[in-house]
Amino acid sequence: MLGALIVAGQATLAQSWTPALAIDPPAKEASPVLRWVREYSAFRADPRDIQTALADAPQEITAIPNMHGVTLQLPTPDGRIQRFVVWENNLLGPQVQAQIPFFRTYSGQGIDDPHAVLRAEFGNGRFTAMVLGSEGTFFIEPLTKSADGQFFAY
Repeated sequence: MLGALIVAGQATLAQSWTPALAIDPPAKEASPVLRWVREYSAFRADPRDIQTALADAPQEITAIPNMHGVTLQLPTPDGRIQRFVVWENNLLGPQVQAQIPFFRTYSGQGIDDPHAVLRAEFGNGRFTAMVLGSEGTFFIEPLTKSADGQFFAY
């Protein structure tokens, strides 16, 4: 089981992404993006562990002066793991957020690549992310429509 670690006042999701050498979802379940992506790395992670780590993310507007946030590890298309300091940012207004309380959006700053910027969302057991970094842009998405813990970075 994966868990959160406390390091210097920040929660860190430890060992959250496991490389998956062979993931071949049924065609009707696979992400439509797979049709256009030539290269990607597949990973497994328990969406509940991701949600647990993100639950401790402070609001971005109050956290930036102190640079305190949760540290989240994310896979890259080449199979590496990059770390990010992450804050919750409510892109949805309070009224909309009240209607869909299970959906949250996040921003992050790269630790391993200080030029990297993260935008992510979590809702209904699904995690997606976009990273704009010094080596280019990449995405992390669920491999299938269900929240089964299979992801790919491309």
